[in-house]
Amino acid sequence: MPSVVLRMPLTGRFEVHAEWFGTWIDGLEDEKVRPFVGLGWHFALFPGFELGCRCGWGLTADAGNFYSDFGFAVRY
Repeated sequence: MPSVVLRMPLTGRFEVHAEWFGTWIDGLEDEKVRPFVGLGWHFALFPGFELGCRCGWGLTADAGNFYSDFGFAVRY
């Protein structure tokens, strides 16, 4: 699944990103192309702990119309 992400800090603890990714099925009877584009943010609540959210949209009829998620990361 290829992807491209541009992540840009706005402050020392807050970053935004734009992303593009997709899947391509080749060689099967039902070949599908599913590219997506989306936006998101990341906030370092304290050192070693980050909150994040992203949402986006499918660019073809085979791709889902909308996606979103929220999560966290812990570094130890």
